[in-house]
Amino acid sequence: MGENVRVGAIEREYRGRRRPPAPVLVLLAFALMVTAMMPIMVFSDMSVGVSVWETAVGPLAAWVFFIPVALAHWRARTLVSAQGITVRGRLLTRTRPWRDVYALRTDPRRTDTHSLEPRLPVHLYDTEGRRYLLPHLDDWQLDDVEGELTALRETATRDHGVSWEPRPEVEARIHRRAGHRKAWRRSHTGATAALAATFAYGTVRLFVSNDDPFPLTTLLYVPAATFALLAAALHGGWELRLRRARTRGAPVSR
Repeated sequence: MGENVRVGAIEREYRGRRRPPAPVLVLLAFALMVTAMMPIMVFSDMSVGVSVWETAVGPLAAWVFFIPVALAHWRARTLVSAQGITVRGRLLTRTRPWRDVYALRTDPRRTDTHSLEPRLPVHLYDTEGRRYLLPHLDDWQLDDVEGELTALRETATRDHGVSWEPRPEVEARIHRRAGHRKAWRRSHTGATAALAATFAYGTVRLFVSNDDPFPLTTLLYVPAATFALLAAALHGGWELRLRRARTRGAPVSR
């Protein structure tokens, strides 16, 4: 068992005992620095004519990064008991009873995470095809993730009669939801690219046009609009592909 596992019958607890990797700590420190320094820099020169709302954009963006990372490490955990598997997330807590647990799977990330995320996260799939990340059941906290999963499956089968045999109807639901998750990821990527382009444009204007200041709120509006448009298009396109595939009776890839 991993070092952050408490065993008693089928009771296990996975929580963040090992500290986050160095790149995560560096980003946290940077977020805190931005939060502290930006208001000081703006209010030290009131002649720039920046509103209070625009002053708050930078610190808010930093806290949007800092708070989820901090909560994921110190609050989130996975609890396994005779009643089922409880996922205590950053804010919410959900319990899936054993009768609703369909699969426990490692989902290796396809690209290098540069130590910013675990390479081997584990997800719970329920009978409706929903997927839940199991906090700290990963290669950051455990030396042998697959071995831990094997032990969990064997104990659940022995004590609760859980079957891990694949079911086509559940796999179809998982496939549909996976396509929508991919649409969300691509929308997020597009919004991030729009934010980077907007920031670059604003930086250029800052040095070129002193008489026409760049509104900082644009850094919110442009990415938000990009995200909304991409999300609508990608989710609608995926549902259309699924309907066409069902009509033809052929599988559809993500």
